[in-house]
Amino acid sequence: MSNSATGEPLPDYTGADLEKIRECVDHPVLSEIFAGLVVRARSPETAVAYYDDGPTID
Repeated sequence: MSNSATGEPLPDYTGADLEKIRECVDHPVLSEIFAGLVVRARSPETAVAYYDDGPTID
């Protein structure tokens, strides 16, 4: 995958230690986001988020 603005390849963060990053985050919203990412990363079935995963808007 590449950056559409520059054509350069996007960085590969597949080896990032999400648990360590989560420990360093001192923001309530980002902490919750990382908690969800850690759970998703442990399960190959749910590792990818889809548009339909978001909350519904009435």
